[in-house]
Amino acid sequence: MSSTQKTTGLNSSTTTFRKSQLCHATQVQPQESIAVLEWLYFQQIKRSKDGPILQVNTVQTFVEKSDYGVGLIEKQKLRLMYGLTEKQFRNMYERAKRKKGVTGEVFLTMLETRLDNVVYRLGFAKTRQAARQFVNHGHLLVNGKKVDIPSFVVSQGDVIGVREKTSSRQVATKNLEGSQYHPSPPWVEVNADSLQGTVTRLPQADELEQSVNVQLVVEFYSR
Repeated sequence: MSSTQKTTGLNSSTTTFRKSQLCHATQVQPQESIAVLEWLYFQQIKRSKDGPILQVNTVQTFVEKSDYGVGLIEKQKLRLMYGLTEKQFRNMYERAKRKKGVTGEVFLTMLETRLDNVVYRLGFAKTRQAARQFVNHGHLLVNGKKVDIPSFVVSQGDVIGVREKTSSRQVATKNLEGSQYHPSPPWVEVNADSLQGTVTRLPQADELEQSVNVQLVVEFYSR
């Protein structure tokens, strides 16, 4: 019997089914879903004299009604939106928590000002994942210096430019042609001719990501 089965009392077929359902419902990675599944199991132990019984709709009820489940979903939505691993995401949150200001807003600002996200916002790449690869492959300059670290945090006044390499400029030019589908935010300026963008200021609170309740993420990590 595996350690998971010993801990939770779930047989392998049930565990596999619940992992799959939970991953689909919350978009968590399999290794993360086991921790959530164990938490759910022990919550049921507390509530039932006859021991835990996992019903078919357990996961759906869990993610819809429990504070933990709702917070988990918001955290996963935000993490996957920016394409970070759990370790990267948590470390950035911890840094945000130590800074002055409202933690949620500081956290979102830090996510928005990552170099890979700024490249995406400028329109040099169509997705954040593509922007991360664009940075990794050394296609960019920040204030005239090559930077190939996606997590590099830009500051007000920084100039992000595409290198003079033909391949770099071809990719950026092609992507800029379709950038009308996600126009650049007001805190950056783009010069399509020179393939440069400038961070004119940091994003304001109402310009940060609005599709995720970041306060629930803060509360999730504060448990």
